[in-house]
Amino acid sequence: MSKINYLVAQAAPLNQLQEIAPKIFWLRLAMPFALDHINLWLIEDDEFWTIVDTGPDVEQARASWLEVINNQLKGKPIKQVLCTHFHPDHLGLAGWLCKEHEAELLISKGEYDIYHHLFSELNHTDRSTIEAFYQSIGASEKQLASYEKHITMFSKIIHPLPEQYTALKDKQTLTLGGYEWLLVTGKGHSPEHICLYNQELDLFISGDQLLPTISSNVSVWPTDPLANPMQDMLDSYHYLLATINDNTKVLPAHGLPFTGGLIRTNKLIVDTEQDIENLLNHCHQPRKLAETFSVLFKSEITKHNLMLAYGEALACINYLRVKGKLSVNEVDGVNYYQSI
Repeated sequence: MSKINYLVAQAAPLNQLQEIAPKIFWLRLAMPFALDHINLWLIEDDEFWTIVDTGPDVEQARASWLEVINNQLKGKPIKQVLCTHFHPDHLGLAGWLCKEHEAELLISKGEYDIYHHLFSELNHTDRSTIEAFYQSIGASEKQLASYEKHITMFSKIIHPLPEQYTALKDKQTLTLGGYEWLLVTGKGHSPEHICLYNQELDLFISGDQLLPTISSNVSVWPTDPLANPMQDMLDSYHYLLATINDNTKVLPAHGLPFTGGLIRTNKLIVDTEQDIENLLNHCHQPRKLAETFSVLFKSEITKHNLMLAYGEALACINYLRVKGKLSVNEVDGVNYYQSI
């Protein structure tokens, strides 16, 4: 096998449960974003359902869920809502579903904690910290406002999570749908992303940790400006290589289910390492962060993806700094980066 192979010829119809394996169902929801859909996974037990990820808290997604709940769940209740990570398209409706159905929330502590740090009313990063961060990377006041708008928008599409939850951990096992699932934690895209692997079916619910055609964003944020999430992501890719195989059926959050997970993971490693090498060569002359975009990103950087571009470029910069290959020099409050 030299490339990935898709399990289906086309995507499941929107809002229509499609059985992808015995007792494992695919639910594809539309989203009003550039990434216009999310794949959710429902696992059927004799008496109840477990949902893996939920979609964002927007009217369209709520309406889709109500149609599915009222007409496709065979009269069985939702007992558990498992969220792979804290991003709004994955846990936006978790609080609503848990409240409406008295369901239990399952999520890792790292994801639950960062949700509260960024999005809940309980805690927010001090504005002076955010200002200092974006000034140091050369962002304008207008671009700082874009970050705040970004966080505010995300907050509005996440229903408040329950105060109680069950913390999921790496290498823990869960029994869902009569199958034993191994929890596999990924890092880099988010702090403690939960994936699920079932050996009997050779099935891997990958969330955003492994996608068939796009790479997940890996960013440094104002809350932890010296973080090294790119190293975390590369380590997680190697963890995946030791967990799945090329025959494993990968169920991603976006795109079509596929096999060839090792091929895809190795390509992501090679592409990431090549981007970092290109960045290092580009920084023979001192560069501001925005001056690295041309060698790191193929797509156009616009106001809609600018904050993600800043975050991922800094993740690559921090990776090289930790390796001792890049220095930083501050000029008038702005960081310039240069190869050593």
